[in-house]
Amino acid sequence: MKGFNWQKGLIAALAAVAVGLLLFLILFGNPLSQRIIYSNEFGQSQKLIDIWKTMEPLPAITPFVDNLFDVTPKKLSVILILYFWTLGVVRLYAYLKQYLPENHRDRVLMLSFMLWLMFLFFEVFFPFNILGEPFLIVCYELFLEGIISVSLAWTVVKLYT
Repeated sequence: MKGFNWQKGLIAALAAVAVGLLLFLILFGNPLSQRIIYSNEFGQSQKLIDIWKTMEPLPAITPFVDNLFDVTPKKLSVILILYFWTLGVVRLYAYLKQYLPENHRDRVLMLSFMLWLMFLFFEVFFPFNILGEPFLIVCYELFLEGIISVSLAWTVVKLYT
């Protein structure tokens, strides 16, 4: 692996975390997702609903527009940690790109699959296993997270190639 290009890496990570957070807001915050994921209308676990809406402390970053512009130290910390996670994704891509196919589409697909696998682990272990989220809602969330994974991967591949 050649040396890591920090300038490109920092920019790619910044763009990717912005894309990821924006898509999280759009995909998980739209009215359909709000009904499916954050209400009991489709059989959602009350435990999961309570964690997102009533149990203190509430999550710092949510897909709810009503607290979108609230700036708290915790929210800034979470965004910073997500930025460092995304920078790690860029570093991983920088290392692996020599082993990936030459065309952008295949690189995006490979990187997005790796990212989606992280979502799969999280969804199965935490929401499904611990919070009792119904299987079909987990599948819906994995579909949305697949869109986010492809978008993150496309951003990283486009900006760090």
